[in-house]
Amino acid sequence: TNASSEFSLIAYSPCLPMLVLSHVLQQRKLVSRAHSYTIATNLLLKHDRLFALTLFFGCPMVDRTGTIKGAIRMENSIRPLPTKQQVTEYVERVKPKDALDGLRQACIKRAEELWRFSGDGLVLMCWSGGIDSTTALVCLLTTSKRSERRNRLRVVMDEESRSENPSFYERHIEGQLTIIPREGATLAEIAQRFKAICVTGELGDQLFGSNKCKTAFPDASTQELTPQDEALVKALECRYQETELPVSLEDRWEESILPQLEELGLLEREGREAWIEWIRPQLEKAPFPIISMFDMFWWLNFSFKYQAVYLRCL
Repeated sequence: TNASSEFSLIAYSPCLPMLVLSHVLQQRKLVSRAHSYTIATNLLLKHDRLFALTLFFGCPMVDRTGTIKGAIRMENSIRPLPTKQQVTEYVERVKPKDALDGLRQACIKRAEELWRFSGDGLVLMCWSGGIDSTTALVCLLTTSKRSERRNRLRVVMDEESRSENPSFYERHIEGQLTIIPREGATLAEIAQRFKAICVTGELGDQLFGSNKCKTAFPDASTQELTPQDEALVKALECRYQETELPVSLEDRWEESILPQLEELGLLEREGREAWIEWIRPQLEKAPFPIISMFDMFWWLNFSFKYQAVYLRCL
């Protein structure tokens, strides 16, 4: 496109690059519609490694370091990654006793910031019952000793939230906090209706790792594909499933993650060295050396998957 018509996306469906390319192929009468999806997918897998990562994670990948670009022009619309120097300065300033203490301090600090940001308005805590949103709610309660803060706190939830964590609901929510039934509304709709800020537990996974780590636990129960994943499989006409390769979280990522990509048809077997060279400049932006499979999954989640997760609840 010319400069006047250029634009960037901040989020997109994982299958969008394939749909765009297949449309171009059809418009130029290069392939039939029946074969355009498969051909477009194969072309992207061959020439766009970021597209392959998107399929692997089932989520659009946007590099927050700005190092790697894909077929779709994306704009990093949220906070950039902290630099190594910023990480070092933060640790020296906060002086956490350990990682858990560092997390506790960061969560309490953020809760205080949210109370101040809300002014005199309501604070809507969107509680799913899971670990991340429960942590956020606990921090809001911990920093709401003053009654005026607690009176402004509302818990947005549904029956699934209660069944996810019934003991917490009975001990800390029922009869003590005002509940707003979600009733199928989006968080953006709820926030607009009450003219209030919404707090969620989103991005917790991006701080602690990836559900891809479950490949290291072959005996663990696995969930079925979500409707979104099933739609992706159908649209892309390619294999999209969990690998069954025996791996350990402590394995070097080159020896564990790359074979998984190969098994799923997302990396050619002779393309390992090229893939490593492609990702290396981005890995150098990490705050510590990326060595193990766990390191790599955490870093890909934190630096690539962050933006899509940040925006999806809207």
